[in-house]
Amino acid sequence: MLQDNLTVKGDLVNSDVQNKDINGFKIFLEGALTFAANGRFRGTTILEFSGANSPTVDLSGITDKDFALDIIVNKSGGALTLSGTLRLAGAWTYTAGTVTVTGSTAQFFGTKNLNSGTMAWNNLTIAGDTRTLTGALDVNGNLTISAATTLSAGSNNINCAGNFTNSGTFTAGTSTLKFDGISTVAGSTTFYNLQILTGSTVHLTSTQTFT
Repeated sequence: MLQDNLTVKGDLVNSDVQNKDINGFKIFLEGALTFAANGRFRGTTILEFSGANSPTVDLSGITDKDFALDIIVNKSGGALTLSGTLRLAGAWTYTAGTVTVTGSTAQFFGTKNLNSGTMAWNNLTIAGDTRTLTGALDVNGNLTISAATTLSAGSNNINCAGNFTNSGTFTAGTSTLKFDGISTVAGSTTFYNLQILTGSTVHLTSTQTFT
């Protein structure tokens, strides 16, 4: 258990197969986060990306729910780059800074909140349990809700430039879903507000309901 906040000026790397449970306070990380070996990183500690460096997040060694720290992005400069497939089981809160997502896929597990603020994702998948939006969601690629999972939208805006695939449950609340690219909508879904922005194309493959 951490006895106080911890600041890491360099990189945080896990290169062996070990289970780590970290509880209490915050880790302020200014460098890269690399988890290249299969293991577990869980606990109540919050991991906050901070500082003005331009690090990369590589969680290629993580499977399913094994990276479960809550994450905050609050950078004063530089750019945080998300690399490859990121399997995240903690909450995600964006506050400030540039996030580069080109080519990445975020897979969210666990019953947690997701607040993306003004950042955008590339591909995003609700891969396990229930994810509740507490802010806007902007997906430049595909938005996927996997079987036996739930995306609860509340009153938030969702922008989707790619395909929207619902094999689970989309709880629309009073949200507005805006398509702003070339999209195929798959899976019977009830939307609250839906907008197709100028220049966008949407193909329907299932019966959809709008309320």
